[in-house]
Amino acid sequence: MKKINVNDEILNIKEVANLLKVHYKTIERWRKTRSMPYIKLSGCVRYSKLDVLRWLELCKQ
Repeated sequence: MKKINVNDEILNIKEVANLLKVHYKTIERWRKTRSMPYIKLSGCVRYSKLDVLRWLELCKQ
């Protein structure tokens, strides 16, 4: 189980799309192909801002 950072911001799909300046459908596609990290909380998909930013850094390389 991954350790949770209490300072981490949890985002919904529209907030992630806004952060990355892409359409929310792009976020859905990345999630469905398992390329973008996400969290499922009580059936709702959420995103750790820290994980998304780390993932973005990895994608740049």
